[in-house]
Amino acid sequence: SSTTRINNIDYVWPNADGTTNQRLVTNGAGTLSWSSSSAGTPTTTTITQTGTSTWMVPTGITRVKVTAVGGGVGGGSARQSGTSQAGGGGAGSTNYAFVAVTSGQGINMFIGYGGQGGTVVGTTANNGVTGSSTIFFATSTQVRAYGGVGGAFGDSTTGVGGAGGTTLNANLGINGEAGAGGLASVLGDPTGGFGGSSLFGYGGKEKHTVGAGNNASGYGAGGSGAVDNNTGNRTGGSGTQGFIILEWIEP
Repeated sequence: SSTTRINNIDYVWPNADGTTNQRLVTNGAGTLSWSSSSAGTPTTTTITQTGTSTWMVPTGITRVKVTAVGGGVGGGSARQSGTSQAGGGGAGSTNYAFVAVTSGQGINMFIGYGGQGGTVVGTTANNGVTGSSTIFFATSTQVRAYGGVGGAFGDSTTGVGGAGGTTLNANLGINGEAGAGGLASVLGDPTGGFGGSSLFGYGGKEKHTVGAGNNASGYGAGGSGAVDNNTGNRTGGSGTQGFIILEWIEP
């Protein structure tokens, strides 16, 4: 490849011509390459791998819109001890922010896990497991979407619903929907509370019959509470994981 010096900067050219409608882009250090993206074209990528990962900022990008969704929460369990109806788990919050980034920078992220439904261990009923936060660790702005709170168990009792995740004050956002509390029997079996829904997922449907809670679907939603009428221990429905959406405009 050849080099051309312009304004005291050495530009390294590609070895071959590009294809139709491609354009030259720089890596910020003088190396030029052909790109198929068009200037002004919106680009979106979605990160769903739970846990820690790193996103590399594309060449030429200095600003990105981040949408983060926290993990949804499990519904409460119901123990075999009379009539038991558990509460549903809360949904994770959804946060938005426009973030300044550096071309070629690696930015760490954490995608929140969905909380499992509560279980009965021995003679102890348990609440649903809390969902974990989703975080975009940019240098300029940290975008954090908190997970919700687990639905309360039922043990010859009515469990309350779990609270939804909250937003970080520095970001625009929407709190997660709270799960519903269980309902005592009126015209038949008791009812396990529904799970909270997020902007990107549906909470588990309320449970009208004896059995385990219903699982959530999509992203960031809570599972419903379990129901028992002295026939067996029941597990709450599981919440769903969070995720991140990144959007930017090609230069």
